[in-house]
Amino acid sequence: MKKQKTDIFHLDFQKEVECDWQNNRPTIRHIVIEGEGIPHDSLEHNKLITILEKFCDKLKLHIVQKLDHQFIPYGKSIVFVLSESHIAVHTWPENGYIHIDMVTCTKKEIDPQEIISGFKKIFKSTRTRLLKLKY
Repeated sequence: MKKQKTDIFHLDFQKEVECDWQNNRPTIRHIVIEGEGIPHDSLEHNKLITILEKFCDKLKLHIVQKLDHQFIPYGKSIVFVLSESHIAVHTWPENGYIHIDMVTCTKKEIDPQEIISGFKKIFKSTRTRLLKLKY
């Protein structure tokens, strides 16, 4: 079994750029998760939608609407509109790669370690990168 590598980056732009309008809006948290070395069957279309539903449930995110597209011969784009904002997923099964954008505007921050732990357990990636932005 290949060794799993994980990189986590935190960027907090609220501390870098201050504006008058910041006081009148919610905190936006944007998390990008990338996985490489993922087995092809873990990125199967219907399985992926079910996994994302469980992922949202585990993180207490509420799905309002779902949109998905299966590319030919492979690859998927899935977008869930959430009460908290949205999650978008794009896959390249032929490369064993997945890219997830998750944007939330909740007061409670989601622990990146919890996200990484669940992601690696589900997708069995050999390399995982998480980029956390706050603005």
